[in-house]
Amino acid sequence: MLLKKFLYRLCFTGFFIAISCIVGFILFKPIYIANSVTIPYSLHPYDICVEYPIIWNKLKMYFIIFYFLSTILCANFIYSFLFKKYFSKLFENKKQTMNSHLSLRKSFSICRKK
Repeated sequence: MLLKKFLYRLCFTGFFIAISCIVGFILFKPIYIANSVTIPYSLHPYDICVEYPIIWNKLKMYFIIFYFLSTILCANFIYSFLFKKYFSKLFENKKQTMNSHLSLRKSFSICRKK
């Protein structure tokens, strides 16, 4: 039962990460491959790719790392929300039948002892 929940979570998270990374790459592809990015919101507008190439590469790497981590967190949050809402009903039905069968066995064994 616990293994089944873990596998569902793992599959959902993996699928969500794959879709999210593909969409993220498509959306942010122009920034990843840009040779010139001008920042006009300063006193002296400058091209960050030319003037600070090391900082620009580190910013891109940090963005990729944090994008991946936030995708994992979002996937687990969405899975937890969906599991509480919809999937828990599937596991509750199985749990109730097992508990009722167990309680019948207990009561039967108590009655036999007397």
